[in-house]
Amino acid sequence: MKLKWSRLLGAAVLSGVCLISSAFAGALPVPKTLLLTWLTPLENEDGSAETDLVGFYIYFGTSPDTVQPYYFTSVLQPWLSLTYLDEGPHFFAVTAVNADGVESTPTPVVSDKL
Repeated sequence: MKLKWSRLLGAAVLSGVCLISSAFAGALPVPKTLLLTWLTPLENEDGSAETDLVGFYIYFGTSPDTVQPYYFTSVLQPWLSLTYLDEGPHFFAVTAVNADGVESTPTPVVSDKL
């Protein structure tokens, strides 16, 4: 059964903390932290209650059309924090996965260029 997403995926980019000597402060990029969050789907696309959700695949890409599976997280962690240095843009989508390995329809793609 396919899972139904009740809310859209969200993303927020924060400036990272970088402890470096002031002599190098202008020469080094500032790390960015992306906090990707989503709400756990509570029902399947057919309206039945979701009872066997095991986790989420996070898809990543450098364009909205090229997102690929990147990371798997358990059902207990409906978020992912990534720290990176390159400017991007980066694009993300999430699917939910049940105990039979069936993935939901992906969320709409979001970007770190808000």
